[in-house]
Amino acid sequence: MSRHHVWSHLTPTQLENLADFGIDPQGSARGPGRAEAVAAAEREGHEWVRFDEAQISEVAAFGVEREVAQGEILFSAGDDDPSFFLVLEGEVEIFGLSDGEQVAIAMHSAGHFLGELSLLLGQRPFISAVAASAGRVLVTDPVAFRHLMSTKPEISDVIFREFVARRGIVNAGPGSGAVRIIGTRYSSESMALRSFVNHSQVPHVWIDLDEVDDAATYLTSVGATAHDVPIVITATALLRGATPADLAEVLGVAHHVAPGEISDLVVVGSGPAGLAASIVGAAEGLGTWGYDRANVGGQAGASSRIENYVGFPNGVSGDDLIASAAIQASRLGAVLSAPNDVVGLRVENGYRVVVLADGSEIAARAVIIATGARYRRLDVENLPEFEGAGVYYSTTELEVRVCEEGDTIVIGGGNSAGQAALYLATRARNVTLVIRRGNLTDTMSHYLIERIEADPRIQVRFNTEVTALRGSGHLQGATLSDRKSGESQEVACAGVFCFIGAVAATAWLGDTLLLDDSGFILVDRSLPDSVTESPLFGGREPFPFETSVPGVFAAGDVRSGSLKRVASAVGEGTNAVRSVFDYMATIT
Repeated sequence: MSRHHVWSHLTPTQLENLADFGIDPQGSARGPGRAEAVAAAEREGHEWVRFDEAQISEVAAFGVEREVAQGEILFSAGDDDPSFFLVLEGEVEIFGLSDGEQVAIAMHSAGHFLGELSLLLGQRPFISAVAASAGRVLVTDPVAFRHLMSTKPEISDVIFREFVARRGIVNAGPGSGAVRIIGTRYSSESMALRSFVNHSQVPHVWIDLDEVDDAATYLTSVGATAHDVPIVITATALLRGATPADLAEVLGVAHHVAPGEISDLVVVGSGPAGLAASIVGAAEGLGTWGYDRANVGGQAGASSRIENYVGFPNGVSGDDLIASAAIQASRLGAVLSAPNDVVGLRVENGYRVVVLADGSEIAARAVIIATGARYRRLDVENLPEFEGAGVYYSTTELEVRVCEEGDTIVIGGGNSAGQAALYLATRARNVTLVIRRGNLTDTMSHYLIERIEADPRIQVRFNTEVTALRGSGHLQGATLSDRKSGESQEVACAGVFCFIGAVAATAWLGDTLLLDDSGFILVDRSLPDSVTESPLFGGREPFPFETSVPGVFAAGDVRSGSLKRVASAVGEGTNAVRSVFDYMATIT
């Protein structure tokens, strides 16, 4: 989608209305002045990092000095590949969008550097920078900036910490309106967009049309109608019927492969195993590209709380763990792209060729498959009607808020279901945990069972299934059927959360790799002798995590026989990279 003609359809009146909502189609900066900028920073209680002379000297080796005029725009929200700026003389004002209005976020002076986390994550900027006075700046282009971040660890650490803090400031208020998502709470399409921006750490605001007094007038003011929902508005674009892929294009995170492009390592999937592989691969100097069909995070990113992962005595939310890992991977140089679906894999001319959904292809020296497993869908006739509108497969804040203070059902007997039930019990009126089995001890960790049994807000229904759903526009009730007695009961519920079974995410592979009877990937010692003794392996044993195709590895939940825990997935992703190096040593 072109980013240069998105406003051309609007009338002059509609353009004026956009200005009232804080959107400038011409891309010029406007907003409060210096006093407001200083006050904004003071309100946040943040002291902007100022480089000393020695630090400025180190950064200067990577950039070029130039003069700037008062009022000159150094970069605008939505720009492609912005540079890293360090102020040498004068002042630079930073603007963001909040509640539809341009607001001043900061006033930077000599020694301050510009930008925030988008520079590290490959996102187009969500803020704008304008010279408040004539002065001089040091400009470091994107390539040189990445080199700076990888070769000057002391400088890199300072910039990284400051960028993370600044993203928090933007998310907390000033600048949070850089992306506006307009939709309805029970729309699966709206939920997909909101999930994408949350997992991608994108500053945004959510506008629920069900809570807008005059939704039609509001939509008209932005040049849209109800048929266009969900809608996304950024500093440079208005997207009708928006999808996560559309938004990824506008944000600059949709990685497009150039013809003939070659990578050292492609990682398919970005859950714990995939992110661990991307982090270690990039850290060890491999050109590493990671792809995911939906969002960064996998099932772990959908977990409300993970309590058995080393280093987090109080537990950690899946969102927080995945967000930190994604930033770490990007900081080390890995390119993460989501949503970007991989649909095929083949061997050609000595490379492993990964085929993307848009038809583009990337040749890689090695591939790690970490696509994980997906929860099974309910075997209920009208399920599609309620997916994203009451039936969910994760318990992040987005899903839980929809059914807050209502009756909820959690389906499943594993740790994910247990954590979901406990989290929902703190927000919902009551929780019914529905399990096909007659006990929890076979499938759930002991500490979770103890907590569930001690929580009066959670009712456990053994030997039970959800056999029907009902509602108008969104889920309002379900039918619970006892598998032993055959009796059924209709219950009211605002949300059903499914954590049942595990379906290997391997359908896209076709017959490229050997799979077990359940569709999980066979590796190393689990491969039959007919494969390991074939000429493909040249007389050697498969390396750990290596599949039936040399140079292709599998790690995490997608691997046959995996433990299906976050900690083990991280370990597998890490060790798979070790095997990648062993494999590469045999072909170079």
